Amino acid sequence: MKKKNHTQKPNFTKLLAIIFCSHLIVAAIIITINNSLLSKKDIKKNEASSDFSYVKVALSDRINNIKQDIRIISNLIQSTTNNPHVEKDSSVIELFESMIETRKYYDQIRLLNSKGKEILRLNKSGDGAIKVAEDKLQDKSNRYYFTDIYSSSPDKFYISKLDWNIEADSVELPLKATIRIGIPIKLDIASSSQGVLLINYLAAGLVSSLTNTVAGEEYLVISQDGITAFNPNAANLLDSDHLFNQKYPDLWRVMQENKKGTFKSADHNYQYEKISFGNINSKSYSTIWLVKKAKVAPIVESSNSTTLVYFSALVLSFAFAVLVALILNITRREVSSLSDQSAVTA
Repeated sequence: MKKKNHTQKPNFTKLLAIIFCSHLIVAAIIITINNSLLSKKDIKKNEASSDFSYVKVALSDRINNIKQDIRIISNLIQSTTNNPHVEKDSSVIELFESMIETRKYYDQIRLLNSKGKEILRLNKSGDGAIKVAEDKLQDKSNRYYFTDIYSSSPDKFYISKLDWNIEADSVELPLKATIRIGIPIKLDIASSSQGVLLINYLAAGLVSSLTNTVAGEEYLVISQDGITAFNPNAANLLDSDHLFNQKYPDLWRVMQENKKGTFKSADHNYQYEKISFGNINSKSYSTIWLVKKAKVAPIVESSNSTTLVYFSALVLSFAFAVLVALILNITRREVSSLSDQSAVTA
């Protein structure tokens, strides 16, 4: 009997060693896989949010498309300059109408005379376009964009700053974040009369590629003065943080010192970058700020998640080890039983 117990002792030691090793191996595999998945997730998230390159490419394309449309209108107007009343030319009116109907973010297309008075204007209305009655046309001579465009070089494209649309000297409601793209243009060759061709473009169209795809994230587009700001995904611009420089004074101060970067507050992380439309004109208007605002994830959630992974790894590895031990123990007993039977038979 003593001899039999002596032979079982090393087998039991081996069994404990197998349980311990298999326990560690399975736990290590599970933890390694989990860390790898988390690392890949972080890398993808960082790559997606490292900058706004994709927005800048889309923005450049859209600006170029608007400039092409302005060039098409300009060429048509130039071909009718022998008509002293180009604003009544049916081909010009039809082209205005067609562009507003087919361009989602064109809010207005206008012709202004040398005194800054609108002589032709079509507005977007639903999916269509409406020609503004002559007695409803407005004087825009005191608006900065008229004086800037009118005094610029012929055929030199101009892009205004981002701000709210103004109608009858008051901010239009609901709010419309707008930029204006235009050029000076000759209206009548005989009199050398010059005017301004202008498209009002809803700024949400410039950054429509910005989407809130991650819970807790929000995008904001801010004017250079920090006053006009909106979320391109917001259903109603009145709900946006439209006085950005007042609501986020610390962040705004940091943004004035850097063209791009990050900023952390108690509740949110911010990523920002200053975007330029290019050397469109000599003014400093053609810039906007893009900001991504993300909620700070509570640390306790990360800790609980890690604890759960480790606990799961230990439980699974222990279960695997016990299973291996049982199989080996059963096998050992069967072998021992066969050996005993052989000994008895002998």
